Formats: sequence, structure tokens, C-alpha cells
Amino acid sequence: MMGMSFEADTQIVAEGALYHHKNYKLFYARIGAGVVFVLGLAYALVFAPSQDVSVTVEVRPGESAREIARILKHEHIIRSEDIFLLYLWARGGTNSIRSGSYLFSGKYALSDVTYLLTSARRIELTIAVPEGSSLRGVASILEGADVVRASELWDITGVPASNLRHTGAHPTEAIGTFVTQYAFLKDKPTYATLEGYLFPDTYRIYKDADAREIVDRMLKNFQERLTQAGIFDKILQDKRNLYEVLTVASMLEEEARTYEDRRMIAGIIQNRIRANIPLQIDATLMYVTGRGTHLLTEEDLNLDSPYNTYEYKGLPIGPISSPGLESIRAALDPAKSDYLYYLSDKDGRIYYSKTFEEHKAKKLKYLN
Repeated sequence: MMGMSFEADTQIVAEGALYHHKNYKLFYARIGAGVVFVLGLAYALVFAPSQDVSVTVEVRPGESAREIARILKHEHIIRSEDIFLLYLWARGGTNSIRSGSYLFSGKYALSDVTYLLTSARRIELTIAVPEGSSLRGVASILEGADVVRASELWDITGVPASNLRHTGAHPTEAIGTFVTQYAFLKDKPTYATLEGYLFPDTYRIYKDADAREIVDRMLKNFQERLTQAGIFDKILQDKRNLYEVLTVASMLEEEARTYEDRRMIAGIIQNRIRANIPLQIDATLMYVTGRGTHLLTEEDLNLDSPYNTYEYKGLPIGPISSPGLESIRAALDPAKSDYLYYLSDKDGRIYYSKTFEEHKAKKLKYLN
């Protein structure tokens, strides 16, 4: 009896252990499946690439991480705002996003998105500033590229064609800072803008760069290019004033195409100043009015402006554009001649005269 009972109890215990063993296997299987599901979900939300996108996202200063997450979700760059914020927090905090323009092109894992937004990578643009560009021209180029507005640039450089000669202060706070930074600005009159100093060249600039950053880049390039060309040494050797040289060079840039013609006109400018004759250069009036030579009126010719070289003798108050190296060299090396007059035909060919009568005759011959 006792033996039978023991065998029966053993069977029951064995069957019970087998039952519990099966339950544990089922339990662990379910746990494993759950873990796999969670990991799969996490991968889908965190590590799996987003949709294929091609979009530029602007992150503005002061925008919250939540607002940025909403934009990213809307543009299909991330799959979940909350997971993005959680991942961002784990990577170093929601305040680590840098403002700027970000180009997303392709498919992005969440780790890639957060890296882009928290690294120093910024979109670069190629901006070409031609020789002879004025502050208005530079502003138009930057506005056209959707980088900065004209008013933002002029808040740094000063407003073009300003007549601030009666003031003793710099046109902008930034100019005062640049004067202490760049030695070549020290002979610039305090009232003068940065017209003439934004060196014409092709630049790689950040799309989200501000006006001060861009101007600083152009001034630095001015310094490097003129140093390499030996311009500063030449000015020092000849005991010239850089500001006056730039003023002459800016007119040469507008008035002639070739280096020899620019040298000849530089000599004529010198001759007319010595003879106490007004320069009467149309380009200086065009700088004030913004209109072309053929649109200048009698009223324009009588305009009371220090840039009006018909009304005022000597050089205008300052440069009218940013000259290239060739024009600066021509201003430093004027050709010697007895000419006092010049005119250019529709093809840009220039004719020189010693007397006003000769000048009038050539005007009738080549311009009518």
C-alpha cells in the first residue's frame, strides 16, 4: 500500500514539475517575444531610416526642442517627436541644437538627425561679388541668395551714399570695432562707410551667416589680397592714403575696361585736380541716383552731394564701389600725359583730348 502510494505521489509530483516547466518555458518565450517586439519597435522609431526626403529646415534662435521636433516630424525626417526628444536628451540635452539652415537629403536614422542638429555643420553657398560692386550691389547679391537683407548689411557697413561728414562718429558700431581690428581702416575718415573695402571675389559663406560675419570675411580677404599683391607696401612707399587710392580706383573701375585706359584716366584725374577743374565723372552721380549715365537729368547734374563731381572740385567724399586689384594698381600708377578730357563710345573705346574744343569735336564724331 505504502509502495503504491509512493509511486502515485511520485508520478503526481513529476507531472506537476513538468507542468510548471512548460509554464516557465511559455513565460520566458512570451518575455522573449516581448523583448524582441520592444527592440523592434525601438529600432523602427530610433534607428530605422526615415522616409526619403529632400528639404531644408531652418532652426531659428530661441526655438524650443519641441518646436523643432514638430517640424522634423512634419517633414518626415523623424518618426516620433517624443522618441526624438528622449534620444536628444540622452545625447546631451535638448539645448544642444544649433540654430541655422540644415539640408536633409536622403534617408536619416534618428542618430544621424541629432548629430546634424548638434554638430557645427552648416549649409555653405558660393557667392560671387564682381569687381565694381557697390554696397547696394553686395546687398542685392546677398538678398538674392536669401542670406541677409540689405538693411542688415548696411547696419554693419553704413548706408551707401551717406553724407555723414558733419558727424564725428562712425556710421555704425561695427565699423568702430573693425577699425581696431584692421590696420588698413585707420586712415578711413570716421564718417565714412565701408564702401570700397568689401573685396570683390568669390566667397564660400554659410547660408545662416549674419551680416557682421560676412563683412568680417570680406575685410579679411581685402587684407590678404592687398598684402599678397604688395599694395600696402606700395602705398607706404609712395606715402599715399589708402582711402583716397580706393576712391580713385573705384571711379576707374566704372569708367574703363583695360588697365592702360585706367592708368590714363588716373592721370587725367590727377591733371584736373592740379588744374582746379571739376572731375565731372558721371559714375559718381550714378552712385548717388542709382540711375545710368543716359538717365541723368539736369537736376542730377546740379545735385548738392559730395559725390557730385560736377558741382564739387576734387575727389568725391569716398569710394563709389569695390575696385579690383587692377584698378587699385592703376590708381597707384597714373599715366603721365597732357590730357584733360576723355570719352568712351558705345563699344567702350576711349578717346582722349587736351582741350575742351578737341573734346567737343570727338563727342560729335563718336557719340552722335
